[in-house]
Amino acid sequence: MAKAGYALNDESEFSIEITDNPLQGARVVVTVPPPKILSVELNPNIEIRSDNGWWNSITDTERAHVMNEFIAEFRTQMENDPQILTKAATSMQDSLKSLIYATIGSDTDIVFKSTADHMTEK
Repeated sequence: MAKAGYALNDESEFSIEITDNPLQGARVVVTVPPPKILSVELNPNIEIRSDNGWWNSITDTERAHVMNEFIAEFRTQMENDPQILTKAATSMQDSLKSLIYATIGSDTDIVFKSTADHMTEK
């Protein structure tokens, strides 16, 4: 399982700027870092039975090494999969839009910017 989202540890990479112009209405500019893979985990219910078969010749250390390589390869695949990162960005934007519309109003102009210089508008 891979979890994608935002590491908001650095306050300088996340900001919300609200401006209210009487002629144009409210405008909210949200700046966030690009989404990234936050964690990769194996299903904890995997049971390795080594009582029969070729697993018998593999030590626990070797098995752990192979599993760590598998996790590293899976992380690399997820980091290069634009769908999972796009889904994380869309989910964050939808959540913030709902919150902003409920707080400020549904006619608010919302702009999302990335610290990586990517921008999408409402």
